[in-house]
Order: sequence, then structure tokens, then C-alpha cells
Amino acid sequence: MSRLKAPTATAGHPVRSLVSFFSRSTSSPPSSSSPSPSVSFPNLLDLLQCFFHNRDPKQPFAVFAFLVKHGHPINTLLLNHLTKSFVNARNVTSALLLFRELGSTCLPPDVVTYNTIIGGLFKEKRLEEAMDLWAEMKKLDFSPTVVSYTIVADGLCKVGRTGEALSLLDEMRKRGLEPDVFVYSALVSGMCSVGLVDNALKVFDEMSNNGVSPNVVSFTCLIHGLSKIGRWEEAMEMLDSMAGQGIRPDVVTYTGLIDGLCKEGRVKEAMRLVGLMVEKGEKPCLVTYNVLINQLCKEGLVEHAYGFLEKMMESGNAPDVVTYNSMIAGLCAVHKVDEAMKLLKEMLDGKRGVEPDVKSFNTLIHGLCKKYRVNEALDLQGKMVQRGYDHNPVTYNLLIDGLLRIHKADEAMLLQKEMTCVGLVPNSFTYSIMVNGLCKMRQLDAAEKLLNEMKTSAMKPTLHDYNTVMALMCKKHKVDQAMSLFREMEDNNCKPDVVSFTTLIDGLCRAGNLEAAKELLEDLLQMGGSPDQVSYSVLINRFAKSGHLDEAKKLLQQMVSNGFSLDVVVYDSLLRAFKRHGEMGEFVDLLHHMASSGVVLDAKIVSTILNSLCSDEEHRELLKHLPTFSKEVTERMDFSCHELLKTLQDHSPNLQL
Repeated sequence: MSRLKAPTATAGHPVRSLVSFFSRSTSSPPSSSSPSPSVSFPNLLDLLQCFFHNRDPKQPFAVFAFLVKHGHPINTLLLNHLTKSFVNARNVTSALLLFRELGSTCLPPDVVTYNTIIGGLFKEKRLEEAMDLWAEMKKLDFSPTVVSYTIVADGLCKVGRTGEALSLLDEMRKRGLEPDVFVYSALVSGMCSVGLVDNALKVFDEMSNNGVSPNVVSFTCLIHGLSKIGRWEEAMEMLDSMAGQGIRPDVVTYTGLIDGLCKEGRVKEAMRLVGLMVEKGEKPCLVTYNVLINQLCKEGLVEHAYGFLEKMMESGNAPDVVTYNSMIAGLCAVHKVDEAMKLLKEMLDGKRGVEPDVKSFNTLIHGLCKKYRVNEALDLQGKMVQRGYDHNPVTYNLLIDGLLRIHKADEAMLLQKEMTCVGLVPNSFTYSIMVNGLCKMRQLDAAEKLLNEMKTSAMKPTLHDYNTVMALMCKKHKVDQAMSLFREMEDNNCKPDVVSFTTLIDGLCRAGNLEAAKELLEDLLQMGGSPDQVSYSVLINRFAKSGHLDEAKKLLQQMVSNGFSLDVVVYDSLLRAFKRHGEMGEFVDLLHHMASSGVVLDAKIVSTILNSLCSDEEHRELLKHLPTFSKEVTERMDFSCHELLKTLQDHSPNLQL
């Protein structure tokens, strides 16, 4: 074998070289003195899989030369082995070229060849090529089999073309083929995956009516589909029906249900289902445990997660990096960062039998930064680099955010520069983190500089970036600059939202420009936008404090008619304004509105009400009750306006409340 020279990549495309090689080999069959074949086709397939996964363009040709020399037949079976090897190695392009070249010379394809390559094209999401080959197959009278239709139905369903997939059933029958459980299961699975569960149920019923018994896959797909859209009662009925027909739910069936329950936050039910699963003799797999441990950690039930981790290991399922990442995230979420650090250290020391990945480090770095332990987070990043983990933008973004949390803007800027030095390009998240952090530190000039950098680069500022900078401008009484930025947003196809409008409305109100604020509210309405509770509250509060009561009352009516409720701060501003302008009738009406709305009072508004009602000598005695009311409001969280009015009326009927 060492004397045989394999075609090299420089001699042309490796597959074309192979075509030439096979053409020469088949023109002169092996001599009678050639030794008999010593390598079986199953071994050949294993050998080819190994080479094709390694993507080595030279080695396979030496293998082919060896096979031909030792008398292996050059036929369609070999072509199918080769195409399958390429497809399994996710190299369908080479499989297709091999098929085209050899199929026209020495290795005629058959229906298996077409099925293999069509399936490979679907897996690589090359839908149109797959459908073209499907059409060619039928045109050249390579009679599609039930397997062919299953492959195409599954491929179409996975990209949402369920109508075309369904039409294949009629086409099959016209060709004299009866759909089997695999075709039906592909359709049911595909429809469930795109949310067409009712359509999937119809196909499932049709399958049963046509005498095709559903299998575990059919049931499992439907059960998962129903659970994903919250139809749990039907999903559990389907599980019972499955058992009733003598089909045992497998680990995939149970794991999908457990995952669905976890995603809905029903972790206790998920845990009970694990118990049922074990009771029925089905052993949970690694994925089952990971799903449950992840959800328990998300809900802060880390001790329970540890319990399942122990059960997992007792059952012979070795935890993987996904398991430990969930545990690290869960520990950080419940402020047990030191315990998470210990877990990572055990992984690094080899005590857990699992090597951490980048996510393990990033999760812990995030946890440390949230606890303001940024120096330890930086040390951890240093360990990442020492152990050969690649630099990645997520790590840097977390560290930059951490440094800005502790007001170390200069160090954050240096870290951004370091990103570039190690070959990473700061992304939009990097800039947004920095803009947001600098604005929290009230460093407007630095934040504006970064915003301008974003404008000149490929990444444009987001709506959140604009809103953050604009809010700081308003706080610093630079409303004209904020207005300019607001207009710029519109020019740059970054449509302002209700937060943008509310921010600027508040800024204009603070600057005393109430008319401009009112115009901006009108602009929002004309654009088809809906002011939110904050927008209305800001304007009503400002108008009331500035004495524009008519405007405040109009906005109040508009706000209530739009279904919003006022907060205590706005009520307090209005009550004070009504009292200040002597509009006690409005004052009392607003009190009744508050009582009917069940407004919960705080000590401040109780003081406002009592001071306003008891300003004359006749009701001066009520002021003595102010400490009592204030104390009761402080001690209780549900002190209502209705209670206060009733108490006042009982104490002093002359108030006529």
C-alpha cells in the first residue's frame, strides 16, 4: 500500500481525481493473481467516516486504491457508502459532486443515493436544491419509496411548509404507496414544531382511521406540542392514551413534558413527573436531570438542585458542564458566589471530572461583578487566559460593566482598548454598557463621545442608548441638547418611543416650558403613540405644581379615560394645588375619587389631607389626630382613603365628607 500514490489536492478537486481514478481502475479489472478482498464493507464505512470527519483530502484516495487493488467491486453499493459518509460528515457538497461525476460514468445511482443526498441537503437547510433533486428523481423514474416521502415530508415540515408536506400523502397514494407510521410521524412532528397542533391532531386521527398504529414518536411529538401551547390536560390525556394502547412512554416523552413544565415555572409538578417516570421503570437521562436542575437553580432552589445532582450521580449519570453551569448560575443568583467559586475551582482541579467552558467563567465573572467584587472577576479572567481559553467579547463586556458599577470609568475605557489589542472588536453591547454606565456616573461628555463613535461606525446607537443620554441631558438642564438629540433620532431612522417622549416632556417641564411639553404630548398622540402612566403623571404633576389647573384636570380626565390610574405623588400634587387655589370642591371630589379607587395612602398624603381640611379654627382639633393617622399609615401598607374619610366624618360630621 505504501507504493500506491493517492491523487493529491494539487491534481485538481479530490472528487474529480477520484472519478478519474475509478475510470482507470474499472477499464482494467484486477488480475486473477490479485488477493481476495480483506476489508468488509462495514469496516470500509467506519474507515471512510473517520477520514471524512477529519476532512483530509488525501487519505481516502489511498484507501480507495487499496480496496480496488484487493478486488472490491466498484458498484452502486460503494457509491451509496461514499455519499452516506460525506453526508454524515456534513459535507453534502462533496457527496453531490461525487454523485454527479460518478453517476454519469461508472457508478449508477439508485433511489437510496437520491434519498441520502436529499436528506443531507435538507439537514444543511439547502431546501431548493433538495426539492430540485426530488423533482429530478421523479422525472428520471427513480421510483420514490415510502422512505423518500418520509425524508421530504420531514424536511418540508421543519421549514414550515406543512401544506406541501401534507400534499405528499395524496401523491403517495397515486403512486400506489400507503403512508406508514414514519411518514405520519414526520408530519405530526413538523406541524407541532411550528405550532399547528390542531392540524397535527387531525393527521394523527387520520393515521388511526387508516389503520396505521401510532408509535412512541407520534405520541411524543403530540404530547410535546400540546404542552408547549399550555394544553396540559390534553397532553396528560394523550400520555394516558399512549399507555392504554400498550405504548410505553420513553425518556424523550417524559423529558419533553418535564421541560415544558419547567418553562412554565411549574417545577413541583415537574419533580413529581420525574418520580412517576422512575416509578414506571423509565430511567431519567442526563438531559432530564439538566432540565430540572436548571429550573430549580433559576427559582433559587439551589439546595433542591444539589439533591437532584446527588440522585443523578447515584443513578450513574455523570454531570456534564451544562449541569455545573446551571449550579454556578443558581449559586450566584442566591448570592452564594463563594460557593460558586469553590465549585469552579473543583472543576479546574479535576475533582468534578468535567472541564469548565467559557460560559462557566463568564457566569461567575458576572456574579462577582454584581457583588462589586470586580478585582476577583479580573483575576478569574486572567486564569481563563492562562488555561488557554479564547478571549471573547462577553467576558470583556461583563468586566467593563463591573468596573463602571464601582465608578472606575478610566479602567473600563482601558479594558475596551485591550479588547482591540487582543483582536476583538467592541460590539454594540460594549458601547451600550459603557454609555449606560457613564450616564449613571453623570459623565455626559464621555457618554456623548461614545455615542458619536457609534454613529460613525457600522453599529448605530440603539433606542436605549439615545434615551439614556437624553435623560442625563435633561437632568443636567441641557434640554436644548436633548431636543436636538431627539430630532436626530427621527432623522436616523431610530423612532422615538414613549420613554423618549416622557423623558423630554419631563425635561421641558422641569425647565418651565410647559407649552412645549404639551405640544410634545400632542405629537406623540398624532404619531399614533400611546402615552403611558409615567407620561401622564409627569405632565399632571408639573402642571399642578405650576398652577395650570385646567390643563392638569384635562390630562387627569384623559388619563382616567385611557384606563390609567394615578399614583399617590400625583394625587398629592393635585390636592395641594386645589387647596392653594381655594378649590375645595375639587379637593373633596378628588378625595371621593381616591376613596372609590381604593388608593393606598402614605404618611405624606395623609398630612396633606389633614392640613388642608383642618386649616380653620372649627376643625383645628383634627390636627391633634395627625400623629395617630401618620403612625397607622406607617405601620400598615393598606391604609385606604376610604378609611381616612370615614374616620374624619365620624370625628367631625361638619366636614361633610
